[in-house]
Amino acid sequence: KVKLQLLRDFGLEVIYDSGALLTRLRGDPPVDEWDMEPGHVYWNPHVDKANIPTYDYSALLYLNTQGRDFQGGEFAFIDDDADRVVYPRAGRLVTFT
Repeated sequence: KVKLQLLRDFGLEVIYDSGALLTRLRGDPPVDEWDMEPGHVYWNPHVDKANIPTYDYSALLYLNTQGRDFQGGEFAFIDDDADRVVYPRAGRLVTFT
């Protein structure tokens, strides 16, 4: 369903999987499991395509709701003109490029 939504959202005829990162966040982890470089944590601001060249489109599916199941977890698009924040809600799918 996520793949079909990406096709619809971006008017694509085909899309190829380039892998997936499935993660469960549990508060403050003692060690960053994705420690690519000292001091780096994957929830710091970044551009997916800069990290993985084949990441042309991304999707984020929330399984829980902020304020009911946990606190925090906002997803922010940091743009030159303004920051746009998405708040976690169970079933919410965010697609972006």
